[in-house]
Amino acid sequence: MDTYSYSTLSPKYFSELIYKHLNFIHDGHFRVGYNKYFQHKDFWYDKNFEIWKTGGEYYFISDNKKWTILKVNGRYPEKHIFPSLNSQGEPIYRLGILSQSAPDPLILRAKDEDENEKTFEIKLYQSSFKSKGIFEESTRFGIPIISIRSFSDSHIDDLEKFLQTAEKYRSEPYIILDIRGNRGGNCEWPRKWIEKFTGENPQWYYISTTFFSKTTLMGKINLNKQYLERYPDNEVYKRMLKQYEEQLDDFETKSHTPYWSELSFPNFQMIPNSTKLIVLTDKRTYSSGEGFIGYLRQVENVTFVGENSGGIGVFGDLTLHQLPNSKLNLYLPYKLFFPADLKNIEEEGFHPDLWVPADRALEYVLEAIEKGTI
Repeated sequence: MDTYSYSTLSPKYFSELIYKHLNFIHDGHFRVGYNKYFQHKDFWYDKNFEIWKTGGEYYFISDNKKWTILKVNGRYPEKHIFPSLNSQGEPIYRLGILSQSAPDPLILRAKDEDENEKTFEIKLYQSSFKSKGIFEESTRFGIPIISIRSFSDSHIDDLEKFLQTAEKYRSEPYIILDIRGNRGGNCEWPRKWIEKFTGENPQWYYISTTFFSKTTLMGKINLNKQYLERYPDNEVYKRMLKQYEEQLDDFETKSHTPYWSELSFPNFQMIPNSTKLIVLTDKRTYSSGEGFIGYLRQVENVTFVGENSGGIGVFGDLTLHQLPNSKLNLYLPYKLFFPADLKNIEEEGFHPDLWVPADRALEYVLEAIEKGTI
């Protein structure tokens, strides 16, 4: 008689084993068990030197001397210089880098006004912004500040309050929209806000296509059932569950074969807007939070301040499945998105106009508004 030996793996170990062989995947919406397949390129910056530009050259002041930057890490400096604000709200440049791990110090070579050269070692830091709550509406120095940290349908009361601010403040000269830490949810909420604020319906910013199959539809059913376990009275999840069940029934009845939908291309015009909208973003602005950025990019008179967004936007809209033996949850996207400019934003996100450490962005913006520099 043949004998077989079996080994038992813990779910966590099995999750790690799968990750070991699939970590070539870079997808913020893909998850197997305990492991995510995503690593953001964070903004690392210099705290000490304020960089200025004149005559096409960058310079800073150190030891009461003006130093003109020659090279950074042996190359021309542009790659490491980001437009920014200082604590007084003045426009400056800031040394930095985008990196998925803690970078080595930058090696900066500069010369003073007497042509003496010197090497500076520039240590880099990260911001430590942490968001609280879901929705907050406040005013500082007469400027409305609207903070929204999620577009999940589980926060309907907060999101309805958020929508009300669109008409309430549409005639203000300035509005600060704070979406730092907004991890996403349903893109209909940001779209509705833009529509109420401008009176025009923004277009979906992305070139997109959707994969339809029994597997993806069942995955959407599984996900909405999971949501309803947490929020049993949520009418949106009930409605979506019914919709996906009907679509699955139709798919099976008509014996459809799996297919990708036709590519959808954005065809938008800039939306007129006289209110100065200042939008605060950070590395935890994800998914439909980035969808909001896409909508706002179609609106005139908008400035983005903070750090690059999360970069979870090329692959999107979750489905939920479960591996049969380990019972590990498997989250898979079933839609493909590319921004209108065709830039791959996965793991890097949308870049702000002004790079300001996320934990200081609001204060610096308020100073800039006071000075009239933004």
